Amino acid sequence: MIDSARPEAIDVLSQLCLFTVEVLANVPAASIAVDGSSLQLPLMLAAGMAAVVVYRVWRAPPPRVIAAAVCVAAVLCCAHVVRWTHFAPTSITVLDVGQADAILVRSGATCVLVDAGVDDAAARALARNNVFRLDAVVVTHWDRDHWGGLPSICETITVDTLIVAEGAADAMPEEVRALDIAQTQEIAYDDMLAVGGIELRAIWPREVVAGTENSESLVLAAHCAEDTGSFDMLLTGDAEAPEAALFAEDVGKVDVLKLGHHGSAVSVDEEMLSVLDPAVGIASAGEGNAYGHPDPACEEAVRASGAYFLCTIVCGDITVAPARGGVEVSTQHGQTVE
Repeated sequence: MIDSARPEAIDVLSQLCLFTVEVLANVPAASIAVDGSSLQLPLMLAAGMAAVVVYRVWRAPPPRVIAAAVCVAAVLCCAHVVRWTHFAPTSITVLDVGQADAILVRSGATCVLVDAGVDDAAARALARNNVFRLDAVVVTHWDRDHWGGLPSICETITVDTLIVAEGAADAMPEEVRALDIAQTQEIAYDDMLAVGGIELRAIWPREVVAGTENSESLVLAAHCAEDTGSFDMLLTGDAEAPEAALFAEDVGKVDVLKLGHHGSAVSVDEEMLSVLDPAVGIASAGEGNAYGHPDPACEEAVRASGAYFLCTIVCGDITVAPARGGVEVSTQHGQTVE
């Protein structure tokens, strides 16, 4: 005899589960983008298969066992979130977001994103780097490949503040203006942003700008000094060698140069590299992009200066961190430069 009540009961339970999921998805930080290129998706699929197996062989354990398992899972989840929201290692990560820019600056409880990519790749990149909220997003200028990912980011995590160059707020795209970001702040030349153990100093532009041109990109000089090590890094947005000729002397020697305009042909020149003297040059670009970035001339110039050349196309996410009295540069795919 078929138990006709069983299908109806299963349907009711399914609807209850869906309702519960929808309610919980509205809890802040509960909805996090998943990057299919990372280990997260395989782990989720494995968890789903394990759930099917459990369903097939289920025998109700004692209530105390269930309670203990739930408590252990809750403690592990809380520990994971607390670790990354309050005790994150000090680092700057050039995220692999295709033909776009997104750079994660974090230290302890403070987390800032410099540029937001062009699409939902930035939200996925934040997910694989365990980012649950952002104190601020800095948009260097209003090219879409530097802000286009903001809507996807705001759908999944909280962004407290949007930061732009002095004067650039007036040219803000309507899509950005409509986002649920509490406040917008403008910063001028020589203003400082503190991100835990990292200081970001605005060194370009030196006048009020609309932020609509590459030459008006907000350029940030990052300085990290901790007991474990220290480093200096230059974040250039889409600024290129002509702009660098005006601010390079103000910056001086750096350990890491985030190359301007995705490593275009005119993003660097011999004079600029001589002044900045980076040990590592990093380009953020997308595989097969129509612009040919990073340009071979840029890569050749960086290598000729004696620096390592790294690109997100090959390396994935590239992380700069203090280590053993100096600086360490590591990549998503396992390469390390010290």
